[in-house]
Amino acid sequence: MNIFVNNIWDIKSKRYPLPFDDVTYKKTIEIIDIAIKNGVKISDSHILDIGCGTGIFTLPLARMASKIIGLDNSKAMLERLKDEAQKWSISNVSTFLKAWNDVDIETLCWKKSFHVVWASMTPAIKNDKDILKMEQCAKDWCVFIGWAKKRENDFYSEGFKLFDSEYKSPENGIKITKILDDLNRVYYAQDFFDSWSWQGTVDEAIEDLLVHLKMIEIHSNRESIENFVYKRSHDGVIRHTTYAEKRIILWRCN
Repeated sequence: MNIFVNNIWDIKSKRYPLPFDDVTYKKTIEIIDIAIKNGVKISDSHILDIGCGTGIFTLPLARMASKIIGLDNSKAMLERLKDEAQKWSISNVSTFLKAWNDVDIETLCWKKSFHVVWASMTPAIKNDKDILKMEQCAKDWCVFIGWAKKRENDFYSEGFKLFDSEYKSPENGIKITKILDDLNRVYYAQDFFDSWSWQGTVDEAIEDLLVHLKMIEIHSNRESIENFVYKRSHDGVIRHTTYAEKRIILWRCN
């Protein structure tokens, strides 16, 4: 498959974690608990999940909430979410296929329509305009989860160096904190550690690295990547682990 398509998230959806995978679900619940312990009311709430992906937060939240809308610009991600909802008999979830910056909240009557607006590990929220739009939709709370300072992975680091680039944290969690400071918002923020492992075939690893480079607009050379991945493989398999710090931020909107 040619990775230079309109939506690389459709490609990433093929190997993206699913919400009720044991390790993923345990981490998700721990993060939701941080929000609840700091005042965010999930029970019986109406929630909007921006950049919901396969439903990692959408579906666990749905088990507690009254209803939830999962918004994403990747059709393939939303299809996997809907499959998971059906598999786990979760019926209070609806999906909306659109990029956040293309959403017209006036036309959709989304102003102050959600008790909680949630956004996790998504590039959809990146500036003060996106934050203010979240707040316009929220009756009570906004929750954002993003990257903090650390993101390390030896495999990606070596692959990025091939093209004079650096694999590092986007630090969008830190950037959103600074935006909230500039907006004079009172918020709670907590950093936490996360790690995850990846395993796949040589071809899957080549595709995955190409996607990661494309995400930050690095013009890569497939032949160089193929040579690099083959050298790193063992018995036709690639394994690597990412170590990262993430940040959860929550603030009242009423």
